[in-house]
Amino acid sequence: MPKMQKVKRLTVLAGIKTSYEGQEELRAMRIHKFKINQSVELVARDLQSRTSRRFAIVRPLPTEHDVLQYRIKSLTDGHERIVTESEIA
Repeated sequence: MPKMQKVKRLTVLAGIKTSYEGQEELRAMRIHKFKINQSVELVARDLQSRTSRRFAIVRPLPTEHDVLQYRIKSLTDGHERIVTESEIA
């Protein structure tokens, strides 16, 4: 009986060649948009919030439920929080 071999696919994502085996999806290779120490603004959730909206990226966090996350730090009072990429601009 002949041996079966796994077939490899070669995919280019953001200019980086990455090989995939089986049914792995491209979304597993999502890339964080913001860099460490980059200044960002918190997207308004409601108009009544009076907190500071200017933050700096402390570090990118692992993807959770296919959502990119970051730890950010307020530029005015130094408090830190975790946000998703869709919450900052």
